[in-house]
Amino acid sequence: SGASKRASALSLNACPYRAMFVLLRRPRVFGSIEATTILTYGDLQICSSVWSCPCCSNYISEKRRVELNALLAYARKTGLFPVMLTLTVKHSKNNCLDDLLKHLKGAKMRLINHRAYTTLKPQIIGSVTATEVTGGGFNGWHPHFHIVLLVKANTETEAVTLIEKLRNPWLVSLKAEGLEGSEAAFQVQSAKAAGNYIAKWGVAEELSLGGKKKGRSGRTPFQLLADYAEGDIGAGYLFQEYSRVFKGRKQLVWSPGLKDLAGIKEMSDEKVAAEEVRRFEESKLDEWIKSFGHIMWTFHRYKRAEILEEVEESKKPKPPTSSESSV
Repeated sequence: SGASKRASALSLNACPYRAMFVLLRRPRVFGSIEATTILTYGDLQICSSVWSCPCCSNYISEKRRVELNALLAYARKTGLFPVMLTLTVKHSKNNCLDDLLKHLKGAKMRLINHRAYTTLKPQIIGSVTATEVTGGGFNGWHPHFHIVLLVKANTETEAVTLIEKLRNPWLVSLKAEGLEGSEAAFQVQSAKAAGNYIAKWGVAEELSLGGKKKGRSGRTPFQLLADYAEGDIGAGYLFQEYSRVFKGRKQLVWSPGLKDLAGIKEMSDEKVAAEEVRRFEESKLDEWIKSFGHIMWTFHRYKRAEILEEVEESKKPKPPTSSESSV
C-alpha cells in the first residue's frame, strides 16, 4: 500500500524514536502551498543511527560526503593523489554476516601490518575506510571496504601502481583468516573513481530504492527495509541481522591525524544529526498544521505513515460537485 511505501522511504523525514511532541507541517514553496508537497514531521527525538534509520542516515551521510570532498580538495591543494581501493571476499549464503565481517576486518588488519604495506607507508599520507554491505542475493551477504588513500607520488599512474603491490598481500591476509578471494577481491582505481564514489555518497541509498527487486544480485540495507514494507518477510529478517551486526560501528574510519592534517573538524554522528535537525526545524518556510501531545504520540507513532497520508488527502483540492459544475 502507499502507507507501507511511505513508512520505508527516506522522504518520511521522521526518525521513529519517541518525542515529547510532534508537529505536522507542509513546506511552503515560494510563498504558496503546493498540494503535491509531501508532509513531514518535526520536533522528534533523533536516534542518530547511521545504519538503521533512513532519516538519520540521510543527515549523517550528507555531512560525511562534505568531509570527504574537503579531503579531496586538500589532496589537490597539496599535490597528493587519491586512490580508490576496494577490498572484498568470496562469499555464499552459508556465511553469517557477523563472522564474515569479523574475519574481513581481521584480514584488513593483517594487510596493514604486512611488510608490503609498511614499506609503502611513507608514501601513504592517510586513508579513509567506508564499510558497506549488500544482502539478499544468490551468494548471501557481500561486505566490502572502500578505502580512499592519499598517496605521495610523481604521477597518478605511479600512485595506482604502488597500491597495486598490495594485491597478493591482501589475498594472503584473506587466507590467513580462513577466507578466499579472487582477482575481483582487490580493485584499485584512480582519483576519478574516488571522486565519483564520493559524489554519490549520501544519496546512493535514496537512489537505490528505485531499483527493481527481480534480478538483483544483492540489495542495500534500505532496499531490504523497503522490500519488507512491501511484504518480503525474508528481507525483514536480513535487515534485522544487518542492523544487529553493524550497531555501534563507524560509517567512516579515518587514519589517525588525517582530519587534523586536512583541517576537518571532528563531529560525532549524534552531533551531526542534531545539528541538521536543528537547522531543519528553524526553517521559516513551513506551515504548522497539527500537533500531538506526548501521550497521544505514544499511541499514534506506529501509524505515522498512515497519518501523513490521511492529512495529505484531506488537504487536496476537492473536485467540484455536480451542482457547482452546472453553475
